[in-house]
Amino acid sequence: MSVSSAVDWLCSRYGGDRARRLARLEQQKARRARSRKRFTFWAAVAAQLEAGSRAATVPCGDPDGAGDGRRPAVEIMI
Repeated sequence: MSVSSAVDWLCSRYGGDRARRLARLEQQKARRARSRKRFTFWAAVAAQLEAGSRAATVPCGDPDGAGDGRRPAVEIMI
């Protein structure tokens, strides 16, 4: 899996804040496992999420305030 596809998947599945936390957690796990390849991969994912380089394409935030980064199934019109 490439870094950009991992960032896309994390953002679509978990939203911005939780995606950053998960990337940092995986980076710590890789450090404890002494896996240089995994550590480098998750460091790149975490850096890309922190830098907000995805802001130009699809926002990784929470557009509707639902907390999970996905759009609601039903939109309420007022």
